[in-house]
Amino acid sequence: MTEWRAAPHSGAASIFNIVNSTYTGVIHGSGYLYFYPGARSRGRQGDDDAASVPSAVYPLNSGNQPSYLDSAAQSLAGTFVFPTNMTHMDLVITAQSQIDDEFWYTCVPNEYTIELESCGNTGYRQVMVQVDGRTVAYSPVSPWIYTGGIDPFLWQPTPGVQTLNFIPYRVNLTPLLAELDNGQPHTIAVSVYNDDNYFSVAANLLVYQDPRVSALGGAVTEVDVPALAPSITSDLAGGASGEVSGSVAVSSDVRTRLVGYLDLPGGPRWTAVAQDLHFSNSQNFTINNTVYDQQIALASTVRTVTRVSGGGADGRTRVRSWSFPLTLNDDQVQQANGDFVLTRTVLQHEAARSAPAWPAASGWALSDRVQSEDTLEFDPSFTFLGHCGMSGSQQYQFESRGRGEPRCGSRTITNTVNAVSAVSDARHCDLLRGDDGGAERSRPHHPGCGAPDAP
Repeated sequence: MTEWRAAPHSGAASIFNIVNSTYTGVIHGSGYLYFYPGARSRGRQGDDDAASVPSAVYPLNSGNQPSYLDSAAQSLAGTFVFPTNMTHMDLVITAQSQIDDEFWYTCVPNEYTIELESCGNTGYRQVMVQVDGRTVAYSPVSPWIYTGGIDPFLWQPTPGVQTLNFIPYRVNLTPLLAELDNGQPHTIAVSVYNDDNYFSVAANLLVYQDPRVSALGGAVTEVDVPALAPSITSDLAGGASGEVSGSVAVSSDVRTRLVGYLDLPGGPRWTAVAQDLHFSNSQNFTINNTVYDQQIALASTVRTVTRVSGGGADGRTRVRSWSFPLTLNDDQVQQANGDFVLTRTVLQHEAARSAPAWPAASGWALSDRVQSEDTLEFDPSFTFLGHCGMSGSQQYQFESRGRGEPRCGSRTITNTVNAVSAVSDARHCDLLRGDDGGAERSRPHHPGCGAPDAP
């Protein structure tokens, strides 16, 4: 594993795709690289300024592809000898679910997989970060849905949240630098809790250095990272002929804290990073000879408080919040004539915010909400007959506040029968006043398509 610095490098972009007599879609595309000027300053804290440029990037992956982790026992790991004058380090992680774990949020405990006709290892996944074999942080797994996921018509023309632009999650490892800058090899590893074949994972370390000094002393004073211990509850009840009803839920609450300091030229600089992660996934089932009904309400939130003091830092506190709830209703009913009617409703809502702890004179926030529903109809041999009732909307808002006037972008797109039916913009945002998020539930009922829309 080697570092990447500001110098010419070769690169490539690859899209892995299966094309044969069954899967005939051929992907075409074009790519562009945009370079933006970034701020540089001595010893800059990268987490406080998204425009700051790292001194070096250390990729955990080798080559031009992600790592494929088939189980929780596997990890993506890199071993490095880091610079001895580091002032800040972020680990940037992308964890994409695939194959059996593509719809991990629909999974259930292993003892219920047969009767609920579902995947296993529960509906809970979490990224684990280890340094030299010790767990030091956690990162959430976004419940992404791809353009063919659940029902392809749900995402025409509006795809799900982040589907066309996966946004990685950043974990601040700065409190650990006094142990990582000793000139010895250190191993950084990423794995996925409850991984069940498989996750595609990429990770990069962003390192910031102080060019005024060749080496920095300091100490790591606290590493409080409890092991994950999710709670599982169920009130499922069975009946004759394979009937099942009730709910199964999994939840996890974990708080972590890292504290350390570095001896900078201006004095000791302390960094404390506290994470508060909450996850819950509640699924309600009704299963009998003619009905398969699954209703999912997932909530996933992370609140990170970073405090930096001393060493000329003036005592900064920044609060970052992230929320990505998902509501998924899957109603499958067999009609009297033997046809199957499948109605799917999906609501995704990502909300993120980064601002000082005091009233937000600066910072940024975004909200991206996508809701879509559709009904599919199949004959008794499960030949596709058509779909109907497709409707959906997306509302995207972004707000930033800096030295100048607040900037806001807000657009709402409404879809009807797989086409854009309305677009509206707003000039007002109110995202920096507080966190946004939370799962919502809706359950439309469609008795059948009748004359289906053309697919």
